[in-house]
Amino acid sequence: MATVKKIMSIIFYRPLPFLITGFVLVLGTIPEAISPVRAQAGVKMANDASITEDEIEQRSKMILAVTHKQPARQDVITRLIDEKK
Repeated sequence: MATVKKIMSIIFYRPLPFLITGFVLVLGTIPEAISPVRAQAGVKMANDASITEDEIEQRSKMILAVTHKQPARQDVITRLIDEKK
C-alpha cells in the first residue's frame, strides 16, 4: 500500500514529466495515422500505370460487399491489371 501511495504522490505532485511523456507519445503516432504514403505506394505496374495499395484495398472491399466472399489478394491484383490494359 505504501508503494501505491508513493506512486500516486509522484504522479499528482509532479505531473509535468508525465504530461510531456504522454504528449510526445501522442504526437509520435499522429504522422503515421495521417500519412498518405502507404496508400500511394505502387504495388504493381500495368502498362506504365501503377496499382496502389489503396486501389487493392478498395477493390477487395467492393468485391466482398457484392459477393460476400473475401477475394484472394492476387485475384484482386490480376483484375486491376486486366482493367488497366
